[in-house]
Amino acid sequence: MHAAKESIKLIPGTVQLIPVDAWNSVVNSGDIALFEGKAIDLSDTYFQIQNYNYEAKRVRDAIEEVHLHPEITDDSHASKLKANFDNNIKPATLKRLQDLENCLTRLRVESGSFTVAGSDVTMHHTGTDGKEKYP
Repeated sequence: MHAAKESIKLIPGTVQLIPVDAWNSVVNSGDIALFEGKAIDLSDTYFQIQNYNYEAKRVRDAIEEVHLHPEITDDSHASKLKANFDNNIKPATLKRLQDLENCLTRLRVESGSFTVAGSDVTMHHTGTDGKEKYP
C-alpha cells in the first residue's frame, strides 16, 4: 500500500508505475477471497491500479515519441494525455488507495481460543459470540 501511494506522489513532470507484484500474488493465489465483504473493493482497487499503469505507460510513450522525433511529432497529444493523467487518473487512484487503506485499518481480528489434544493438534476458533468460526 505504502509503495503504491509513494509511486503516485510524483516529482512534477515524471510518471511512475505502481508496483503490482503483491497485488498479482494476492489475486492469483485466491487469497483475495479471504477478505470477506471486501473482495469487491479490493478487486476495484486492483482494476484502478491496472488502469493507472496503462495510462501512465501511454503518457510515457507519448512523451518519449516527442523526444525521439520532435520534428514530426506534435507534442499537444502528449500534453493532453499528461494533463488528463495528472488531473483525473492520479487523483482517482490516490483516493481509491486511501479508501482501501482506511477500510483495512478498520478491520478487526476477533479473539479466539485454541485447544491442543494429545499428539494431534485440533484448532478451534471461537468468536466473541461463543460460536465456532473456522472448524
